[in-house]
Amino acid sequence: MASEIHVGDVGTKLIFTIQDGSNPVDLSGYSSIVLIFVKPDKTELSKAVQFETDGTDGVVYYVSQSGDFSVAGQYKLQAVASTGSSVFSSSVVIIPVSCNIY
Repeated sequence: MASEIHVGDVGTKLIFTIQDGSNPVDLSGYSSIVLIFVKPDKTELSKAVQFETDGTDGVVYYVSQSGDFSVAGQYKLQAVASTGSSVFSSSVVIIPVSCNIY
């Protein structure tokens, strides 16, 4: 992840590991894996993620797009994988998004 994220940033790579306890979850067969954003204004976004490798290591990533970081403040992010009756989530990450000077 970037060292500092600003309102309007595009192209920031966000990497998450989904684990069961201390073991990575093999995500290669999961039908739905998303990154949930909760913005400071309580707006929620759900974005599809990609595997960093082949999914067996539990690592997924998302590259920010226009509109993702639209307001300054604390964002909560969590990757969630589900298939059938199994649901696994990453830790919740809180990311500060700063204002720009212009």
